[in-house]
Amino acid sequence: MRTRTRMTLAEFLAIPGIDGSGLELVDGEVIGWPESVAAYSAAAAFGPHRLRAEEFLALPSVEERRWELFDGEVVCRVAPSFDHGALQLEVGHLLRPFGHAATAARTVIRGSGDRRDSALLPDVAFFRRGAPRPHGVVIEPPHLVVEILSAGQSHVEARAEADVYLAFGVESVWLIDPDVRSVDVFEGGTRRTLVGGDLLTTASVPGLEIAVSGLFAVLDEPD
Repeated sequence: MRTRTRMTLAEFLAIPGIDGSGLELVDGEVIGWPESVAAYSAAAAFGPHRLRAEEFLALPSVEERRWELFDGEVVCRVAPSFDHGALQLEVGHLLRPFGHAATAARTVIRGSGDRRDSALLPDVAFFRRGAPRPHGVVIEPPHLVVEILSAGQSHVEARAEADVYLAFGVESVWLIDPDVRSVDVFEGGTRRTLVGGDLLTTASVPGLEIAVSGLFAVLDEPD
């Protein structure tokens, strides 16, 4: 049974950490499963303590809450905007003829050296062949990972995630910035920033070629 509380839209959006909480506002009522409160409390109780992937995945309702484990710390993933979601679908559509693409596929990355475990939800994960996913979890490096910057997310944060993916063995990482309509491509130890008519290509997806402006055209479609 869901718990319900009435409030205005402004009050709802002002709730700390509302993005990624799993709560919704429907006809003035806040709707959420009671387990979401228990799950949030369980994660918060760890404070600065860093979790292993197994501990994180055992938290109640972790998948429903869109939480991630980054370098051993629990973080809430911001709920995507309409433009974010549109780009996510467009990238998946472009990649589909070349292999297997999935959105928000839980990817477990074991720590090594100074890095702790991570369990991330890449916007798009692409494999040229079938993805190894026991119990629905990706445990081997995708050939390509695409991350789309969310509102309020900095390039520094996004680059830190890219570094984790690259250390995991991902061949190519794209960071897409919808605000400036650019794509940063990290592969082979280099970084390329592509805009406008620049062609987006990668050795990780042989045969793929699209102008960056064409990728963002989905944002200009009429209502």
